[in-house]
Amino acid sequence: MSKKFFYFLMLVLLCGGAIAARYMLKTENIVAGDKQVQGKEQWNHRIAGYVNNQQLNVMIGGKQVLFEDDGAYMNDTLEFMLPLDVFQENFDCAVNVYDNTDVLIEKGNTRIELRVGSMEYKLNGSILQLQTPVEQFHNTIYMPLAVVKTSFGYQSGWNMQTLTVSLERTQTDETEKILPSYYNYSEMGKTQVAKDQGPNGVCWAFAALTALETTLMPEAEVDFSEEHLALRPAYMKAQDVGGDYNMALAYLLSWEGPIYEADDLYGDDTRNEEAKAAVHLQEAQIIESKDFETIKKMVYQYGGVQSSLYMTMTSANSRSYYYNKENHAYAYIGTEKPNHDIVIVGWDDHYPKESFNIEVGGDGAFICRNSWGGEFGDEGNFYVSYYDTNIGVHNIVYTEVEPNNNYDNIYQSDLCGWTGMMGYNSETAYMANVYTADSDQTLQAVGFYATGMYTEYTIYVVKEYHNTGDLNNRLRVASGSFKNSGYYTVDLDYTVSIAKDDSFAVIVQIKTPGSDMPIAIEYQAEGSNLLIDVSDGLGYISSNGERWENTESERQVNVCLKAYTSNQY
Repeated sequence: MSKKFFYFLMLVLLCGGAIAARYMLKTENIVAGDKQVQGKEQWNHRIAGYVNNQQLNVMIGGKQVLFEDDGAYMNDTLEFMLPLDVFQENFDCAVNVYDNTDVLIEKGNTRIELRVGSMEYKLNGSILQLQTPVEQFHNTIYMPLAVVKTSFGYQSGWNMQTLTVSLERTQTDETEKILPSYYNYSEMGKTQVAKDQGPNGVCWAFAALTALETTLMPEAEVDFSEEHLALRPAYMKAQDVGGDYNMALAYLLSWEGPIYEADDLYGDDTRNEEAKAAVHLQEAQIIESKDFETIKKMVYQYGGVQSSLYMTMTSANSRSYYYNKENHAYAYIGTEKPNHDIVIVGWDDHYPKESFNIEVGGDGAFICRNSWGGEFGDEGNFYVSYYDTNIGVHNIVYTEVEPNNNYDNIYQSDLCGWTGMMGYNSETAYMANVYTADSDQTLQAVGFYATGMYTEYTIYVVKEYHNTGDLNNRLRVASGSFKNSGYYTVDLDYTVSIAKDDSFAVIVQIKTPGSDMPIAIEYQAEGSNLLIDVSDGLGYISSNGERWENTESERQVNVCLKAYTSNQY
């Protein structure tokens, strides 16, 4: 905090009117000792209050930080405090919270250990002092700006006209490592006792929910029901038929699950139809084939990555030419397609190539979590060579999991999710869904799929829909882009009030570079075991946002476009 800013704010407060004048008369009597300290604390409190009542902005490397919930603030010691979720995205860190009080932040070889309320922290094992402690309000942990400056080599600036804190690296190191050469969830408190799928072909369900559980750990240790997912009626499948992550994703995004294991135990072949979702999945990112760097980054910053292998084994007691039981090491090189889902929970860049039964191109392996119980591998974990044919080809990570009261209502017509794509032989297209509010509600967010990398979007709303002509009289409410393909929930720049029984439309203009079909749809593919209902929606697509065609009647498909609302009480 610069002296110029301190005196500037003093002047602002002095010019504020009678209240400030009366306060100045009181401070004239503060001359020394404890009273002088008290006067400074009161001034600091007023300065912090002035700043926090405005829009405090944070810029990191020239990019403005967009806060999802609680933003940065200035405390009564005039220290800027940053919410913990800023670190993960903006400083490329791994952030883990233990017992809601102990914080571990890692980046490359940098390791920061802090505790809520403590005036000291550890940086790579060395104890350092803080001028202000780590603080916690409304279940959000805030870090002093000094931690960033000391630990990651940043310098800060302050613009008093725009109330903007800026952070810039003191020196740019192009060779700086974000990821360590070794990382293992089992050593981070982010795995549970290994689960066992038994004889059923539900590895996909076990992998999906294990990956989801790791996203929530170590802050929350949960156990979700695989049977509730695998026996979903919309799949029309027995448990020995198999599945994939798209099926799990559709189930989670529909808010049909996950439910807790205690509410639907595995193995009794029955499904609890009454249980409600324990959490709501709002975002999942699909990682490009063999993009190992991004896979590692996702494991490091979010949660386990669901991927797949070709395996001739079916249980912990099976044997395979491709599996070295002594070293818990697996590698397959060939033309067979994947038939078994696992979860990537770490890696070792120096794992020796000699550990595998077959010859591979070099050292290095992913640490994977299986669903064959603790007797398989190293208590459920095993090493898969970077040179395995199938590892890292099909990948998904569940990146945004929220409490089940985040929104009151979800409007959707794509219960089976993304099963196909549609477009007009162009990178750009429009899609819309019309819904009817069953009470007075506020539209807060919209969710949809990005079918390819670097997708751009603009979201519109029609508050009162009567016919397709209304789709051209739309209000722009948000825009942006996504790096990876996947499903995303976008909060609107401002909310829209919807009256009971009124129909409203959500519209997205979407652009996916290199694609001629950028719209995700739900449809009944030939030979599919999915139970698709195209009568439950009112969707439209357009090439130019002016002429619209109904997707249910003309194309027999549903548009994958959801709306999230809160009730007005």
